[in-house]
Amino acid sequence: MGSWPDRLIEYMESEGREALADYLPRQRWFGAKGKRIVSVHLHDHAVLPGAPRPTLLAIVAVEFHDGQLERYVLLLVMTPHLEPNQASTPDRLFNLPDSAGRMWVTDATADADACLKLVDGIRDSLQWQGRRGTFRCLPTITADSTLTVPLRQAKRLSGEQSNTSIVLDQRVILKLIRKFDPGVNPDREILEFLNTRTRYQSVPPLIGSIDYQASFDEDSSELSATVGLLQTFIPNDGDGWRTAIEHVKTLLHDTRTPITNRRTDELVQQSCQTDVTAMRRLGAITAELHVALSSDTTDPAFRPERITEEDISAWCSGMASQIGTVFGQLRALDRSRQAHLQLTEEEMASLEFSCEKRLDGLRTLLDDPVTKIRVHGDYHLGQVLKKGEEFIILDFEGEPARRLEERRAKQCALKDVAGMLRSFNYAACAARREGKGDVHDDERITTLWERLVSDAFWSGYTAMARPGQVSFMPGTHAGAQTVLRVFELDKTIYEIGYELNNRPDWLDIPLNGLRRILDRRA
Repeated sequence: MGSWPDRLIEYMESEGREALADYLPRQRWFGAKGKRIVSVHLHDHAVLPGAPRPTLLAIVAVEFHDGQLERYVLLLVMTPHLEPNQASTPDRLFNLPDSAGRMWVTDATADADACLKLVDGIRDSLQWQGRRGTFRCLPTITADSTLTVPLRQAKRLSGEQSNTSIVLDQRVILKLIRKFDPGVNPDREILEFLNTRTRYQSVPPLIGSIDYQASFDEDSSELSATVGLLQTFIPNDGDGWRTAIEHVKTLLHDTRTPITNRRTDELVQQSCQTDVTAMRRLGAITAELHVALSSDTTDPAFRPERITEEDISAWCSGMASQIGTVFGQLRALDRSRQAHLQLTEEEMASLEFSCEKRLDGLRTLLDDPVTKIRVHGDYHLGQVLKKGEEFIILDFEGEPARRLEERRAKQCALKDVAGMLRSFNYAACAARREGKGDVHDDERITTLWERLVSDAFWSGYTAMARPGQVSFMPGTHAGAQTVLRVFELDKTIYEIGYELNNRPDWLDIPLNGLRRILDRRA
């Protein structure tokens, strides 16, 4: 009988496939929950030497009923004598059949020893050989100064959708990139660029990465990817999303209390001054990010490029395709669901037509020599940390539902601005959901809050990136607003598609947002 790791691998390549097919769809980071899995197999793996318990870094391939295939990264540990309360946790995969119930296989991102082994690998530039390729640990120049003192404790963060992050000793944060996307990881690429080739300070320092490189007898161009990132942990006051919701809930409570005879609008404006100041600063930090990302004119991956007729056609085509797909999904909803959302066939036809018509606004980008640049790509309040009066921007991977080449493509900078403005709307709506006040009054108050912080963010952004004075902005404020509305619309359509497939109970937020955007003057 072989070693425990050998027995685990043998089981995962045989009967364990069914257990993996059951486990994967239950994970938040699994991106294909709506698809039927046909098979799962172990693509490659490496045993991490020196770990107290057998630990495996693995890539599994998942084949779906439509013929598509996706790969995911797992960190697994074999744990003897699992406690009864642990045996029922979502981290459990299976019990090895020939272990007489003594050996469980679990997700090792909750295991400090396993996570520390990955960090040690980055510190020591280790390589772990698999059957088809090699896991390579690549430290940056920051690693020597950051990892000199040994780490001891690890805590997995909750709430992430597409990856798994672990904080170690409140000093570093390890991100296991769950979806295996062959190619250059944009989060690593942009962080490395900002850390080493600009003076931009509002991002965490990159300490290192773990890459998988296929062997030469494989198609290495298609099976090479970043599977882990290590960054400096930034002590903070919380993320922008939760901070905004708590502030809005406090605002709702205070304005329901008759402490003054002044009009509610005046009270809201007075109560929002802290948020207005903060969002103006966030707008400026966002503009500074875009200035930094457009600062290198020599690197082809970052060099600004003039937006062309071909770019506009491609962007409009992609947006139109997404509009068609999403409205097809809305029409496929059952009648009771449509009625709950107050959606009629007539309105859906009108909304779809109006969306397609608004896309022409992108042609404003051709009125002046505007450039496309690298952008964040999935910019919202959950991607920023509040740190005193400043903000730290995280997660440059782009929208997880888009292909890697789309996420790395240069874009109009206003795409990021639109994402943050939509996030303000989401925060306002989420705060109302958590409150228990008068629906009409609460909507009036949160709408005013949203307008105030949106105006402040835009004011801070355009103070640092003035239309006509930076290459990535249209020549006039009016032109910038026209383009911004198109990207807001596109983001809202993306949100509707996301909620349809992931959080149907939240669908009313982007749907009502779309109605409001289209009610504005074009």
